[in-house]
Amino acid sequence: MNQVVAIKIDDMVTLHKGLTPDEGERIYKLICQALKNGDNVILDFAGMEIMTTAFLNMVIGILYKDYTSDILQKNILVLQISQVLMLLVSWHLLM
Repeated sequence: MNQVVAIKIDDMVTLHKGLTPDEGERIYKLICQALKNGDNVILDFAGMEIMTTAFLNMVIGILYKDYTSDILQKNILVLQISQVLMLLVSWHLLM
């Protein structure tokens, strides 16, 4: 379909913090559904203060079991993220 699915991470977590794998899993499922439909994904991290590795592994890291890094890099755009958090997300997208 090639639509754009925008996911505002802060709306899906508690108190601007991505801490648990359960919170990450909800986002992971949205990303997978969008990619399965042939859509592009925007992950908007505006308002996020803290994210754990466990959360990011569930949001992004686990995508590598189903998709190549080339597909993920071409179809996922990351917005409004601090430099430190971007390093973590980039590391996951470049694995």
